[in-house]
Amino acid sequence: MFGNKHAVNDIDRVWYGFSQKVASNPKRRTNHPSLKTDWTESFKLYPFFWAVFISVVLLHTAAFAQAVEYQAFLLQKARRLNLSEHRYWHLLLHYRPHAHDQESTVNTPLFFLSKTGKTNPAAELEATLKAFFIQAADADESAQCRFVARYAWLKTRLQIDESRLPPVTCADFDRMISAVQPESAVLVFPAADINNPASLFGHTFLRIDAKNQSSLLSTVINYAALTTETAGISYALKGIFGQFSGQYYSLPYYEKIREYSTTEHRDIWEYRLNLSKEEIRRILLHIWEMRDMHSPYYFFDENCTFAVLYLLEIARPSLRLIENTHPFWVLPISSIQSVIHANLVTQVQYRPSLATNIQNASENLSQENRRMAYGLAIGQTSLQQLSKSVLPEEKQIEILDLSSEYLQYAASRRMIQKDAYLDRFQSIMKERSLHQTPSDQSRIKTPASPDQGHRPGRVDLGAGCRTGSCFSEIGLRPLYHDFLDDDNGYILNTQMNFFHLIFRHDFDKKGLKLEKFRVIDMVSLAPRSLFFKPLAWKFKIGYERKRLPNAQEEPVITTTFGAGFSMSYQKILFYALADAEIDISHTFNNHIAFGAGVSIGILSSIKPWWKMHGVVHTMQPVLGDRYQILQSTFTHSFTVNKRNRLSIILWKEKSKRTVLSEVKILWKMYF
Repeated sequence: MFGNKHAVNDIDRVWYGFSQKVASNPKRRTNHPSLKTDWTESFKLYPFFWAVFISVVLLHTAAFAQAVEYQAFLLQKARRLNLSEHRYWHLLLHYRPHAHDQESTVNTPLFFLSKTGKTNPAAELEATLKAFFIQAADADESAQCRFVARYAWLKTRLQIDESRLPPVTCADFDRMISAVQPESAVLVFPAADINNPASLFGHTFLRIDAKNQSSLLSTVINYAALTTETAGISYALKGIFGQFSGQYYSLPYYEKIREYSTTEHRDIWEYRLNLSKEEIRRILLHIWEMRDMHSPYYFFDENCTFAVLYLLEIARPSLRLIENTHPFWVLPISSIQSVIHANLVTQVQYRPSLATNIQNASENLSQENRRMAYGLAIGQTSLQQLSKSVLPEEKQIEILDLSSEYLQYAASRRMIQKDAYLDRFQSIMKERSLHQTPSDQSRIKTPASPDQGHRPGRVDLGAGCRTGSCFSEIGLRPLYHDFLDDDNGYILNTQMNFFHLIFRHDFDKKGLKLEKFRVIDMVSLAPRSLFFKPLAWKFKIGYERKRLPNAQEEPVITTTFGAGFSMSYQKILFYALADAEIDISHTFNNHIAFGAGVSIGILSSIKPWWKMHGVVHTMQPVLGDRYQILQSTFTHSFTVNKRNRLSIILWKEKSKRTVLSEVKILWKMYF
């Protein structure tokens, strides 16, 4: 019904359809007894009936004529005001520039009332206005109730007289508003997870809070890709090239807490926004229209964060958050910084994950007490041993709290069977209930919030000397973070660099060349401990110039995999990785070489403004051309301010035929 351009004819058929059908059917006209009756006799026999019938027809005809006239008036006014080109209309319909025209990013046909509505804002606006005059059998399926955001905006812009439209009551929408009870809004940021491809940069969604209600019961508005895939090359490629569909949906906040904080063990940051009730209502109006509607989902730009920024502009049209995003990617951290810069944030709250609570609690206990808490959780230590110990009550409470939290962690990771978990957990909590003193939650130190982090893009300018020559260098890393960047707002001991380009100009050879191009450079060095035993790993793929067995520097396509472990002591991290490397070059006999080796490194924050990273890497030939190397790199990095950093790099490489040494200094600028 809503897609029909001939709205007036639809109304016409409602009033006159039956009589025209009968009158136009010769068979029914000759066979039906009432049609054989002489019209004059009918008037004589039933004068009152015919008077009423004619009155009803005249009234309906007059009402129809008034509806047609008012519809034409609104259409003319909308054209005069050029509403189809208004920015807010384009926001409501998700129109974006496409070639020399506009095209909506929504792919679901039911979102449009005009057949050309996806690419024609004017046609869609006129079809929407016409649809407001159509009486639906079910009021909740009427245009006013289905497209509540459009109706609210057009009613204001055109000053629509609702008494001149078919009367409707949007019962379903009213029930939704009554259930949500919108009072305030919060932008929520679950931290990044390097081990989850879908959450490499974190996630963002909106939480709508009700008055005098726990935030755990609040309504979440989330945007995500519709897929059951979570990993693999196919998953990554589909996400990069928009092969997934994205959709808004809602759920209670406590389910998100369980998903991120308890199951995925990701810290959560909550940014309270200064949106008014009316602005929050605009968001809900739009979400109501967008239910069950699909749009292409892209990992780097049209993603969850882009969808949240879109809703904020729907709420407050004066914002220009989307226009100020990066042309190639929209990242949660950058978007949060933009929201803060727009003066939308009034308060920031930190919600540590279960794993963070365990880590912080364990650091406040001695090694012996940590082992006792761990033993209680895995069933190696009895509660009688704890109660008979000479530990003060405060320490016993901390041990019991830590053991219960770790037991929950183990259950969430399915490291323990359900029955064993329930028996052990109930016993620990029963013992804990004998101690009335509450645990000391103040021991959890709030880290720097994500908005305090550096910008993800970086330009490096510098110079140096390698054995036999000197050079200048320029590097561009569009995103994201490495070991020697400031860790505030980022995951500790991780590195994620994408599309990192390094150009070098050799002063002797007088030429500019591409020294390195790292498409992906990811390293995770999460340290092992008594409670957590993560795998340290790395994956790198790209292009670089290498000194090969012919003693010449040649371009090589290289891929490196590595796995091992890391351990921390105070502020020093030690790690060791077993590496495998595949190199492809036209200079190899079979164009490929495969090697295996190890990387041993140390990473330390000497001062808050001074970081050091040293690594020794060796690679031995396994298949293909037989060449071996031994490399060592030591880097010192100094924070100047939030947007500038200075690094000094010492590098040495020894192969079968040559020894190369290099020193360079780089000025790093973040954007």
